[in-house]
Amino acid sequence: MRAFNIVAAATIGHILEFYDFTIYAVFSVKIGELFFPNSSPLIQILSSLGIFAVGFLMRPLGGLIFGHIGDKLGRRTALTVSVVIMAVATFLIGLMPDYQTIGILAPILLILCRLVQGICVGGEGAGASIFIMEHLNKIKPGLIGGIVNAALTLGILLAIVTGIVLNNIFGVESSAWRYAFILGGVLGIAGLYIRLKVEETPAFEKIISENKVVELPIKAALNTNLKNVIFTIALGAITSTAAYSVMTFLNIFLHKIVGYDTNTALYYSAFANLSLVVLLPLMGVFSDRFGYGKTMAYSCVLMMLFSIPIYQMIASGIMITTLLGILALSTLVAMNYAPLYPVMINLFPPEQRYSGIAFSLNIGIAIFGGTSTMVCLYLVEKTQIIYAGAFFLDGVCALFLTTLYLTKKDKFKKYFFLRRLKELEFSINTENQQSSL
Repeated sequence: MRAFNIVAAATIGHILEFYDFTIYAVFSVKIGELFFPNSSPLIQILSSLGIFAVGFLMRPLGGLIFGHIGDKLGRRTALTVSVVIMAVATFLIGLMPDYQTIGILAPILLILCRLVQGICVGGEGAGASIFIMEHLNKIKPGLIGGIVNAALTLGILLAIVTGIVLNNIFGVESSAWRYAFILGGVLGIAGLYIRLKVEETPAFEKIISENKVVELPIKAALNTNLKNVIFTIALGAITSTAAYSVMTFLNIFLHKIVGYDTNTALYYSAFANLSLVVLLPLMGVFSDRFGYGKTMAYSCVLMMLFSIPIYQMIASGIMITTLLGILALSTLVAMNYAPLYPVMINLFPPEQRYSGIAFSLNIGIAIFGGTSTMVCLYLVEKTQIIYAGAFFLDGVCALFLTTLYLTKKDKFKKYFFLRRLKELEFSINTENQQSSL
């Protein structure tokens, strides 16, 4: 029962926060029309996505703030505060007047609410995973990490389903998008209630009992674990770029580029996210056996090899081919995303763990994940190549593998058998020398 309460506290709050954060992307086209009415359709969607990216850019600050709270006052405290503030910001977006009502003040207020949401999510993602893994450290980390990320994806799926239901009931051109934000704010109360009912993690209680609380945890992390900070930034870059290729870009790609109507694009997006919900725990179990870092590294290689043909399948216009392409992309994303937290959890000691992970991870997410949808859309528009979004994903994969080599050279060689090849070469050379004697 205790384990169930811990999982519920981490995952239900996770679901609600990422519903709140993602519902904006679901209605980004409509928001662009209402808050930037004097622009062309392309500029409207790019402006709307720009505000979506602004939320991501605040995530490192959120990582600093809530990481500091989590390392000084407790993981539970940080997660409770973040879910409350997120709910308030989401509720306010639902009530916000548009450009026709209050003019330029409308996009300004929208940006402010997205800034607040970005700060909250910056503390949520890493915090929920640390909370559950410090409580359940004897259970398979890959499975736990997969469940946490599946909860995140379930929040996004809930946002997509909400969009589909509201569009079907009220129509795409209605103001029903506001109901989705108001609902998110109200549901935040449930997240607060659940998180108040669980205890602090044993790891943090040990920090308190042994008087190991650090004055400035992020400073300690930067001073003693700089290589791990850099590596965690790269982890944030690749996992967020890969994940948001399914979670946000896919919907806009199918609607704006491929040409599906709003609801059809949302149906496909719902299938993609539902696939992730199922695949993430399975890939977590796989990574428990195959190795966490190795699973992530190989997923990058596979994405670089197959991302272009996968996007061609998705854009084929043939339902079965599109579904198979989406399933293939979701599988590679799950393979990359499920082992994330098991890879990170031991990079930093407990007294600097929340700050080190939340700050570093969110830098990568802000720079790459937060801009990935906008960059991919821009690449397709400028090159007129329908699969150009894959170029960005492939580039980030290459960047991650390069960072892995530079910061974790021994592990890189182990993952790709370079050490064994070198040993084999040495063995062959030795045998040749002996035979020549």
